[in-house]
Amino acid sequence: MNKEEILWTASIAFAKNISCEDLKYSDYMYGKEDLTDRVWEYVEEIKQFGRVAFYDKYKEFRLY
Repeated sequence: MNKEEILWTASIAFAKNISCEDLKYSDYMYGKEDLTDRVWEYVEEIKQFGRVAFYDKYKEFRLY
C-alpha cells in the first residue's frame, strides 16, 4: 500500500466508524493485514485533530 491508499483506507474507516480489529479483517485490508497499524495511526490522527483539519492537511490526496 502506498500513502494514498493508506490515507484512503483510514478515511473510510473513520467515516464508517470501523474498529481497528474490524478493519484488519475487512475487505479494505485483504492481503495487507500487516499494515493495519499504519492505517490506524491515521484514523487516530483524524480523531485527534478532527476531520476538517485532517482533510485540509492531506488535501492533495483522494479521501473518502
